[in-house]
Amino acid sequence: MNQKHKTSIGGQALYEGVMMRGPKNYAIALRLPDGSIETTVHPNKSLKDRVRILKLPVLRGMVGLIESLVLGYKTLTYSFEKAGFEEEEPTKFELWLSKTFGKSVMQIVTVFAGILGVLLALMLFMLLPSLAVKLISGYLPDWSYTLAEGVIKIAIFLAYVALVSHMEEIRRTFEYHGAEHKTIFCYENGLDLTVENVRGMSRFHPRCGTSFLLIAMIVSILFFSLPIVPWDNVLLRMATKLVLLPVVVGVAYEFIHLAGKYDNIFTRALSAPGLWLQRLTTKEPDDSQMEVAIASMLPVLTGNPEDAMDVAQETFLNAWRGLRFFKGESAFSTWVYRLANNACIDHLRREKRRQSMLVAPPAEEDGEERYADVPDHRFRPEAEMERRELRRSVERGLEQLSPEHRQVLLLREVEGL
Repeated sequence: MNQKHKTSIGGQALYEGVMMRGPKNYAIALRLPDGSIETTVHPNKSLKDRVRILKLPVLRGMVGLIESLVLGYKTLTYSFEKAGFEEEEPTKFELWLSKTFGKSVMQIVTVFAGILGVLLALMLFMLLPSLAVKLISGYLPDWSYTLAEGVIKIAIFLAYVALVSHMEEIRRTFEYHGAEHKTIFCYENGLDLTVENVRGMSRFHPRCGTSFLLIAMIVSILFFSLPIVPWDNVLLRMATKLVLLPVVVGVAYEFIHLAGKYDNIFTRALSAPGLWLQRLTTKEPDDSQMEVAIASMLPVLTGNPEDAMDVAQETFLNAWRGLRFFKGESAFSTWVYRLANNACIDHLRREKRRQSMLVAPPAEEDGEERYADVPDHRFRPEAEMERRELRRSVERGLEQLSPEHRQVLLLREVEGL
């Protein structure tokens, strides 16, 4: 029986790729113009690891949003660069920019686009709804101003998402978004990360960035109804909302955190609006997009990116050497996954021989390394993988025995006779 569990791994759809972020590292997998998949692994450093107070509820949401925005901007820019956007012949204006600022045109355009994006978001979701309510305030009771503002804000957001989803590039990004969710669901359901298994998963996940945005808008209605957020001056109201925005973000994060961690009537009701919104922000991916999502997921399952790369190299070498033995009885991706699975187990067996934990000696001692066997009872995907392979090996071995020999083995090993 497959073991279901929750994971903290999250991701983001990129341009022709997926970024997965785990506890210790994040991985970027991109489908390059030549059709190949490039995977890079980077350490995942968080300010919360250095400042413990930032792990407290609400505060962790504030920090998490800023770090997610920075990382998302960085990885999205990287995906554009790898797609070949900088390979086009530069115009005279672009050449002037490069000569004047000493940077690549893509960097300048990306920074400029980022600033414009922030200004546009402030105008659409903070200034415009307030102005709209002021225009129709004569037809509304005083208590409904903030509620009407929130409804207008959500309507603008939904209309914007629905509009951009018809663009070809955005549609394909939404397909990678669906592939990201399906891959995480596959892992959480304890299934092997193959295209066949991922294909059968849902593309709607409660821990989603778009769900977070919708929850944040709903939470903002409550906070922006406070008396400290005035209606007399629209610009002053906008400034006050900007001050309260980190608190709104922190509270919304806690709601999403609960929805991803627990499954009950309350969390399902909380997740329902976000899951509905994902019908717009996710699309069904094709097999090639799911392959990219799996490629970005595998490196973050191990705490050591170097080990993951070593196993990947060993897998491709084994695939090359054993290609003549591939009989086509299963999908090629399934065969390669089995080779990767066996390579992981071989690596774990080698590591198990020296599986001990280094204990750093106190400063006043002689500095010699000391080792102590410390059991680790946390869920470990590699240990679960090894247990599954061992069980399958035993089952295959038992099937090859005659009924008499099988009975003798069971009497001796199971019954103790």
